[in-house]
Amino acid sequence: MSGRGANSLGRDSAGASTNFQFCWNTGHWSYFMADGSFTSDRREYFKKRPGHWRAPQPGVIEIGYSERQAESLPNGQLHEYWYALAHGKEKGAKSHDKDFWGTVCN
Repeated sequence: MSGRGANSLGRDSAGASTNFQFCWNTGHWSYFMADGSFTSDRREYFKKRPGHWRAPQPGVIEIGYSERQAESLPNGQLHEYWYALAHGKEKGAKSHDKDFWGTVCN
């Protein structure tokens, strides 16, 4: 991964399509495939969303219907940020920021 932002996620430095599996600071993992497919160990959570991802513009990753800001850091980590707006009838639901840091899984 380079420091060019989310638009570099699906391409390696030579420009060839690449798959990436990220291990997140939360203990979860996500797999971004070069063909636009997406899966995660939290697949049950994403069951109502399409299993696809894309980078519609530099610094933005869209997974299913959800967009988040993203940046690849000089140390090789991927940082994702988004604001989770509370909705629905979940007891105690609150809007909050979400920050996640991922590294390429070995």
